[in-house]
Amino acid sequence: MPKTPKGELARERIFKAGVVLFAQKGYHAVGVREIAAAAGVKLPMISYYFGGKVELLKEIISMGFARYYDSINQAAAAATGTEQRALAVAKGMIRFFREEPELSLVSFTGFPVDMAEIHKLRTSLIKKHQPESPYLFAELKLNVADSAMIHIFTEFMYAIVRNHFQYRYSLNFYPSAAQVLLPQKKNLNKKSADQIFDDVFYERYAEIVAKALILSARGMKSA
Repeated sequence: MPKTPKGELARERIFKAGVVLFAQKGYHAVGVREIAAAAGVKLPMISYYFGGKVELLKEIISMGFARYYDSINQAAAAATGTEQRALAVAKGMIRFFREEPELSLVSFTGFPVDMAEIHKLRTSLIKKHQPESPYLFAELKLNVADSAMIHIFTEFMYAIVRNHFQYRYSLNFYPSAAQVLLPQKKNLNKKSADQIFDDVFYERYAEIVAKALILSARGMKSA
């Protein structure tokens, strides 16, 4: 079957349906029939375009990693100095998770932990993309020989931002959770996550995360 505009559109619909369903339900809870129904295509088209559900997941994760690192690199490209670079990296992370909520969840939090081939793919993607990303360790003067320290600081901003957006996404389905976790906000049941977490919030969020990284690194040097 040759590639056609109609065929490419069907492939895109399958991809998007997989992203949304995997994000909302988890990989193992979603079947290929459900993906086909959500995409509005016949079941065999999933195998034709992606080779099956596992290969679809792999393409989603690969796309997620590429866009994640692109967002960071673009944000940090013009930054100079440690503080501005850290802030740029934080903003790049936030922009990706904010603009690609389902894609980010599937790529970084919703992948199956019992599939060796997915772990292998993620490891290869990290090795491929990390050297391209802004490397702050030298500027922060961290001891690169201390594997525990490097692991912590590699995860520092990423883990904070990732966990926040995982919670934020859940508000779309469980708005009552916000009444417990954010009691200082009024009328949360009448607000969407976009209204609770707006541009002003994320400007401040990025500043705090970046400063926390720098202060923590400085504290490690003096400890």
